[in-house]
Amino acid sequence: MIYLILFYAILRVRHWLPVAGSTVFTTLALVVKVLFYFTQKDSNVPQYLVVLSSFIVAWVELWMMPFQVLQRERRHTHAIAPQETSSASTSRPNRGRSLAGTLTDEEFRSAMEYSSGSSDEENVVGRPRLPSVCRPYSNAEYIQAGRQAVTIAKRWYDSVSTWQQISADPLVKCTNDRDRGKVYYVKVDLSAPPERVFRIVYSDSDQSPKWNKSVKENRVVLRVDDTTDVCYSVSAPALRGYIASRDFLDARYVEIDAERQVYTMAIVSVNSTILPPNVNKRIIRGENGPNIWILKPLADNPNHTSFEWIMNTDVK
Repeated sequence: MIYLILFYAILRVRHWLPVAGSTVFTTLALVVKVLFYFTQKDSNVPQYLVVLSSFIVAWVELWMMPFQVLQRERRHTHAIAPQETSSASTSRPNRGRSLAGTLTDEEFRSAMEYSSGSSDEENVVGRPRLPSVCRPYSNAEYIQAGRQAVTIAKRWYDSVSTWQQISADPLVKCTNDRDRGKVYYVKVDLSAPPERVFRIVYSDSDQSPKWNKSVKENRVVLRVDDTTDVCYSVSAPALRGYIASRDFLDARYVEIDAERQVYTMAIVSVNSTILPPNVNKRIIRGENGPNIWILKPLADNPNHTSFEWIMNTDVK
């Protein structure tokens, strides 16, 4: 123990060799002790337990140090590095604005994005400095992401008849996309008109935690135009907490055919600076691939809704 404290706490070594040496030495010492110093007289149960526990502790240390402790320290160092490198540019904040003030995605744009002529319409709550994976999005990029999600998901939708069926009631099918992994199709009939279902799942989505126990939070953080917005959601822990909460930042895009009462809604994750992942990893950022919901009236009962869902999600 003193040996490990010397290397990892005092000398601050960041390599697994010291603990490997400690484990090898302890194992050899235990082997020598068992072979040459144990006798039939004193080889009782407590003696065996001491040897066995020493052996287990030594190898648990070898597993914990490189794969848990050192790896976690490296992740923490990488997480705070972007904040340290950008501290110079943020050392003189605008005194006219509080930290809890509102920021728009436009404030994060580059000169090229400003020249595009696009603008954002609503303010969003400010967040901590961003990991390098995030980047500013223009209004046009949010809209493009939503339209592209519709295109990809409709291509999957057109081939659903060839997918593998998992269950019949409700109808669930799946396929494996070469680029995006597992894709699921779910179809269920609802005893409510399409307009009402659309209002519940889209227009009033911030109320979804009240009726959907798998959702802890759902809110719109930016409205781009009448067809597109950016939504932030947090899932509830699953399997009694064994699966932690995930959060998602998605562009939502909607197409409405009022004459046929068909509502098409698409969501897809965006790595936008408007709401970055939690840098302390308290909540893991999941990723939604192209997802699409299609609501339309049943042929034999226009007051009931056929709800179809193409789902492609990576919870990380």
